[in-house]
Amino acid sequence: MAKTTVYMVKGDVQLSWVGNWQQAYDEYVGKLPKGSLVRLTLRTEREKTHPQLKYWYAVILPVATEALLEAGYDTLWNAQIGPVTVGRKTTLNSVDEALKMMWAQHNGEDDIPSKANMDVEEMSKMTDFIIKWLGENLGVEVPEPRTDGQEIQS
Repeated sequence: MAKTTVYMVKGDVQLSWVGNWQQAYDEYVGKLPKGSLVRLTLRTEREKTHPQLKYWYAVILPVATEALLEAGYDTLWNAQIGPVTVGRKTTLNSVDEALKMMWAQHNGEDDIPSKANMDVEEMSKMTDFIIKWLGENLGVEVPEPRTDGQEIQS
């Protein structure tokens, strides 16, 4: 049988079901054959949210890339490797990398952070920092995320 995930929230003393997760749990358990061995793993939910990633990739990166190109940054950096100079053209991927590098530098870190390892709070802090940086350094206003469930119009 396929695995399932359910969500609970801690109150004062115990965990309580979030939304309709009690129903999902009951349905899953109801389908198990008698005597099934089940493993339950408890951990806190740390992962960034799908809306955070959607906002990063659908709004922040395109806005930042366009602003950098308009400011004349067709290449973000060059590297001399022996007798050859190679450049990193300004693309969504290179801008993503550059913005993460700026976030790392801001935090005094040497390694480029991985969004895969960020939790909700870390992703929010990086997003806020980059939005502020874009405004202060490139005069760009990044549209706020939509909270009404509709797509952002660019």
